[in-house]
Amino acid sequence: MTHAELKAGEVAGTYLVTSPVTETDIITMAKRFARRKLAKGRKITQPSQAFEHLQLLLQDYEHEVFSVLFLDSQHRVIRFEELLRGTIDAASVYPREVLKAALATTLLLSSWCITIQTVIPSQVIQIDVSPSGS
Repeated sequence: MTHAELKAGEVAGTYLVTSPVTETDIITMAKRFARRKLAKGRKITQPSQAFEHLQLLLQDYEHEVFSVLFLDSQHRVIRFEELLRGTIDAASVYPREVLKAALATTLLLSSWCITIQTVIPSQVIQIDVSPSGS
């Protein structure tokens, strides 16, 4: 699939498909949009937004994945990182590794909010860790 098959519509956030596409093409396009929504500097205004984009990106894993989305004080994306990978039915999450990544991001990039995602095949579980009142 090429970018020429998808053109921006007249209304913001709408697109026109200019040639026939397969189901795989549509899923590939959706994942591309999800990655863009999680690009550095993009604002995440609701935990459900992060969940929606990450669910699309992580839903095809056949093993558990523990990932973290680092946000700044304005809830803009600093980075998304898959910290740990597990087996088909378990993932060992080491708090030290999560804290180490969070501290590195905080010290280097002023991270303020962390959204943690863990994938259990066929499920995505979200935990929002942010200061109270955010």
